[in-house]
Amino acid sequence: MDIKDLADNAPTARIADNVTRETLANGLTVLIKENHSAPVAALLAYVKVGYFHEPDKLNGAAHVIEHMLFKGTPRRPEDEQIAREVREIGGLLNAGTYYEETSYYLVAPSRHLETAMDIQADAFWNSTIDPAELAKEIEVIVQESQQKRDNPNAMLTESLYALAYDQHRIRRWRIGPPEILRALTHDDLITFFHATYRPENVVLTIVGDVDTTQALALANRYWGGAARGQVVFEESPSEPPRTGFRYQRMTGDTRQRLFQIGFPAPPLLHPDAAPLMILSALLSDGRSARLYRRLKEDLQIANSAWASYEAFARMGILTLGAECAGDDPLPVAQALWAEATRLQREPVEPEELARIRARVESRRLYAQEEVLGVAR
Repeated sequence: MDIKDLADNAPTARIADNVTRETLANGLTVLIKENHSAPVAALLAYVKVGYFHEPDKLNGAAHVIEHMLFKGTPRRPEDEQIAREVREIGGLLNAGTYYEETSYYLVAPSRHLETAMDIQADAFWNSTIDPAELAKEIEVIVQESQQKRDNPNAMLTESLYALAYDQHRIRRWRIGPPEILRALTHDDLITFFHATYRPENVVLTIVGDVDTTQALALANRYWGGAARGQVVFEESPSEPPRTGFRYQRMTGDTRQRLFQIGFPAPPLLHPDAAPLMILSALLSDGRSARLYRRLKEDLQIANSAWASYEAFARMGILTLGAECAGDDPLPVAQALWAEATRLQREPVEPEELARIRARVESRRLYAQEEVLGVAR
């Protein structure tokens, strides 16, 4: 069967923004958007599994698998062969793991679309995960975990999550602590991989200087052969409702004095999610934002200040924070709280709201100036 035959046998559906959506016979979702402004194409494979889906004894497994999928396949067994072949077509590849997803991207000249898709699909489905390579890579990840503990901002945020949550997996050090990483076995990772890396749990996005019919046919050829199977993973335990205040102060060998407050917030698809995004931007987006003007310029008690709303499928968290200019965080805490409660007392002026909406929209548009941004 050639590419034309594959395309003829694959009905397509159009969704928003000229995106074609197709579910392959094995359950894998394909999204395609043509963009002929430059002769490049992006392939983004998105797996719906991340840190939230790991049981405690496998904390960090999703990230370890992400590292191992570049280490070789039966067709590409040589060290660094996958990376070398990507460079030879003028492409670049990388990956990332987060709380609810792991993503793998490859960007290359569009004339090499088929080669790029072949490399990406081979690495994705057929990685060897050699035990000897795994042992070495885990030590690399252990070093990454330990280096992150030397990052004051990372320590601030992850310590806040650990303090704020008792049951939900956001409470854990997300890369995984060294003792759990070193305890992971080859069988652990293979079992976790086969339980979660199923076609029904994957979205493949193709964006750029491509022909939709040909791209869909190539997706069928290189991604459609993976067998269906039951997706098995544990959702994170829910956090029980509670009231009360928790506080923690940490000291370390750093010149930064960081302060952060966290509030439970609704999940991503909740009606309040969009207002919270706008409110966090209003507080901290740029030098004209309220927290910057009040804490840095007026009171001169902070070097920087921010607000952030991070949302997931089933929960969210809103944070207010600052880098304190002095040793005492109390004035900063009071000023942050005052700006938050001001939002409850005083309506936002239409001009300020319009400015923030425009900035949020602009950032979204700027993020889509390149094919990888559109794919994401």
